[in-house]
Amino acid sequence: KAMTGKKEVRDIFKVFGNSNAAAAFYFAELLKSRNILDKKIKGMKRMHPELPKLPPSLVKKQAGLLEELRLMEQKIPAAYKKGNAAVKKAREMEAKLKNKIRAFKASLREQYPFHALLNHHQPVMAHRLPLEPNEALIEYAFNDDGGFVFLIRKDKPVKMFIVSEDLSQLRVRFRELVKPLHRTNKLRELNYRRFSIQRAKAFYDIVLKPVLAELKGTEKLLVVPGSMLMNLSFEMLVIEPGETLSQTVFVGDRWEISYHNSAAVMALNRVKLKKPPLTDKKLFALGNPVYNASDPRYISKLKGDIGKLSTGKPSGEKGAQSQDDAQDHAFTLSYTRRQWKISNEFTGNKNKKALIKFRPLPETGSEVRYIAGLFNTDIRYPDVLLGLDANETRMARVRLNRYRYIHLATHANSTRGVGGNVAPFILLGQVENDEPDNGILTMKEIMKMEINAEMVVLSACTTAIGGLILGE
Repeated sequence: KAMTGKKEVRDIFKVFGNSNAAAAFYFAELLKSRNILDKKIKGMKRMHPELPKLPPSLVKKQAGLLEELRLMEQKIPAAYKKGNAAVKKAREMEAKLKNKIRAFKASLREQYPFHALLNHHQPVMAHRLPLEPNEALIEYAFNDDGGFVFLIRKDKPVKMFIVSEDLSQLRVRFRELVKPLHRTNKLRELNYRRFSIQRAKAFYDIVLKPVLAELKGTEKLLVVPGSMLMNLSFEMLVIEPGETLSQTVFVGDRWEISYHNSAAVMALNRVKLKKPPLTDKKLFALGNPVYNASDPRYISKLKGDIGKLSTGKPSGEKGAQSQDDAQDHAFTLSYTRRQWKISNEFTGNKNKKALIKFRPLPETGSEVRYIAGLFNTDIRYPDVLLGLDANETRMARVRLNRYRYIHLATHANSTRGVGGNVAPFILLGQVENDEPDNGILTMKEIMKMEINAEMVVLSACTTAIGGLILGE
């Protein structure tokens, strides 16, 4: 209906939007980011007990309707014993009750949208999205019929566009476009020379140009990608090709872009909650931990000839420099498909065990010191943990909820490549930890942390991988 441009909206679709395009947007949102939305809502309910609640009268009505439905569902099996007429009557009563519940939830979405989003979370209708006048939300949806793009702005009708190319062909274009940006065995800089300005322009013409033609050019773009576009940086698309990269006008040169999992997640992120106490510290940073008791930094301390390790001076930070030294002082994790164990010694490859070695990372010490300099933060505990300070026990004593920015530069590993029940973890220092700390910060431990930071940076391997779930 939306594709035909017909303005008449059937009654059945009016509850989903005030136009066919708006209703189509509602259905496009149905499958987007359900997992993220569910987890985010559970977290908000746990962390914010002050969330607005329904008036007592509506709470009572809601409970009554759900109780009616429960009793009705109990009666249906008994109706089968009385014959077809009884079953038909019971089903009709059940359908009427479910319609009554749907109408009640629809009224909640109208009168108490935030409560409905938290407790009956359906997609947010286009005209209720919390957009600013200078913002434009661009959402992509792909299915067997092809690709669709929705343009949503405050107080303006929803516009829908059709992606002009077949999805399979679009995937081929996408792979060719981003191929030069993928890491290879060769120097990465060499690949950039193969980046095709013309391919980036052709891709822009297909997926973005028709939408931007509707805008003034001053709007901020809120992009909700889909399918292969989830792996695309829209800023790299080309508006006006030039002979060289420096002469080329990219999307990122003209437009400010932010990315969102779905419109519903964006709306939830913009809900005005009771804010936690303001953070009074700018930066907490951790880097270059000691992963093995044979590390020269630890040996030096035991001998008593190392100064203040928390100063970040080279004497306390260099550690192993050569490749051979790095292997000698690495942290080794060995595992099989069904079990795993942690070892600080190379035990060989017995029983078909695989080994992962986490070598020292002296460059992360330089990284943390540089970032601390940008924030005018002194290289000392508790704000900056380097070398022997960068272990789990020392970090656990830091009140992380006081920091606005958190930066962790160390090793990490996800479940990919590690068998058994190993949870994703961030590797911290392996020496001078107090029981029960073991220098391995697991996902479970991270989820229990109290953090008010605006941004947390995981400067570590395998921290941005995982399965792509439809709509995520």
